[in-house]
Amino acid sequence: MLLSVLRTPKLRGDLAKVLAGDPSGVVGPLRQLSWLSDDAEFSVAGLVEAQNQLKQLMSNQGILLMNRIHLFPQSDAEREAMLRAISERVFENLGSRTWLTEAELTARLSMLVDDAAEIRRYLIDRGLILRAEDGSRYWRGDLTAETASTVTTA
Repeated sequence: MLLSVLRTPKLRGDLAKVLAGDPSGVVGPLRQLSWLSDDAEFSVAGLVEAQNQLKQLMSNQGILLMNRIHLFPQSDAEREAMLRAISERVFENLGSRTWLTEAELTARLSMLVDDAAEIRRYLIDRGLILRAEDGSRYWRGDLTAETASTVTTA
């Protein structure tokens, strides 16, 4: 809810007024925030809880705290950020190996999204992941050319 409020200019302005101590005119979604009382009084404990939740969502494990991704954001910047987060997440905890097989990549993507094949295509099209010519191995797009050539021949 807080993220929605922060994305909306009018609500963001209303929130700023409340935080500055002026609850006049606060209506709608702001009333639903757990750290504002019915009379728009500010609750420090509620705000701290909201802040802790945002910190968790922004952590490396944040993507695991959310439900599976069913829809993509409309803006290119938000869609790009989501795809970057997905690509980083699927290549975590590989040990010394830097690549995944197609089956491994698909399994990891399937934990996060409804259509793993579609997301894999988006990731490849944007260069966030690369693949061997035969499609047998996939690795992160930010690997150096030297590392990538080692990956494809290993």
